[in-house]
Amino acid sequence: MLSTGDMNPLVSIIMPVYNAEKFLAATMESMLAQTLTEFEFVIVDDCSTDSSTAIIKSYNDKRIRYFKNEKNSGITYTLNRAIDLSETEYLARMDADDLCHPQRLEKQYHYLHQHADCALIATSANVVDEKGALIYKEETPPEFYYFKLTFTSPFYHSSVMYRRSAVLEAGKYTEMYAEDFELFWRLCRRHRFHVIHEPLLDYRVSDQSLFHSVKRSEYSAAASAQCLRNIQFYKGADYTVPDAWLKCYQFEFDVLRKMSVTAVMQCVAALADIAETIDQKPNPNLCDADMRGALKDKQAPILNDAISIMPLAKAVHLLFLLKRYKSISSLIRRRASNFYKNKR
Repeated sequence: MLSTGDMNPLVSIIMPVYNAEKFLAATMESMLAQTLTEFEFVIVDDCSTDSSTAIIKSYNDKRIRYFKNEKNSGITYTLNRAIDLSETEYLARMDADDLCHPQRLEKQYHYLHQHADCALIATSANVVDEKGALIYKEETPPEFYYFKLTFTSPFYHSSVMYRRSAVLEAGKYTEMYAEDFELFWRLCRRHRFHVIHEPLLDYRVSDQSLFHSVKRSEYSAAASAQCLRNIQFYKGADYTVPDAWLKCYQFEFDVLRKMSVTAVMQCVAALADIAETIDQKPNPNLCDADMRGALKDKQAPILNDAISIMPLAKAVHLLFLLKRYKSISSLIRRRASNFYKNKR
C-alpha cells in the first residue's frame, strides 16, 4: 500500500481496477493533474492479471493509496471496499478508462461544501472512442435528470461525487449489475442532487468498458428490473408494464420493430401516466415545470425511433397520426383511453 503521508485530503477519489492496462496510465494522470490537489486516490485492484498493478506502483505520489482484493470479487464489492477505506466525506468516483478534466474535483468539492442539502453532484460528459475522438456531447438538460432517474441512470458514474455519510446511510452499493443506477435512485429519493452542465469528464466507449460487452445481457436485465421497481414505488406494487416498454424507457429501441402502432402509443401514454404520479410524490428534487419538459423529452425519442425502424406500413401509420394532431399529448389522449381505464 502507498500512503498519503501527512496530507489532510479534502476529497477521496475511489477507483476500482480490473485488467485496465490499456487506459489506466492516462486515467491516473488526469486525476493527478487536478487543480484541487488535496485528495487521496484510493485504488482497489480486483486481482488484475495484466500489468495494471505495475502501472499503479510506477507512480510515486503520496496521494495514492493502493489496495488489492484477496480474490476477484466483482465491481460492487470492490467499490464498497474503496468506500470503507476512504477517509474523507467527499467521494469522487472514477473508472479506470475515463478521463477527468482538470477542474472537475475543484468545482464539485466547492459546490458540495457550500450546499449542505446536496448529497450527489455530477457533470456533463464528452463521450469519446478508444482513441479519445469525440463521439457526441451529453446535452441532457440538468432539470430533466430527476424524471429520467426513474428509468435509467442519467449520471455518468465517473462524473459523480457524493457524500460518504449519505452513501453509508443508504447502505452503499447493493446490486451486482446496474449497481450505480440502484444506489443513485436511493440517494436521490432522500437528498438533493445537482448537475454541473459542463463536460468535465471524457467517458470512453471501448471494448474494455467494464462488463458492457461480456455482461451486457445481465446489465440490461438488472436495469430493467430496477426500472420496474422504481415505477412501482410511485404506482404501487401491483402496477406493471410489458418488458418491451421497459426497454424503450431505457433506450433499447430495437424492440420497436415488433411492436404495433397501438402498443407504441400505449407505451408513450404510460410515461405520461407515470409522470403524473411522480409529480404527486414529494421529493426535494421535484419541479412541476421541469417534469413536463422531461416527459416530452422522454417520449419523443421513442416515437422518432419507432418511425425510423418500424416496417414501412406501421411507420406511415404512426407518422400520419403524429402529423394529424397538434401535439403528442393530444394524440396520446385520443389513442390511449383504454390503457388509462385499465391502469387506474
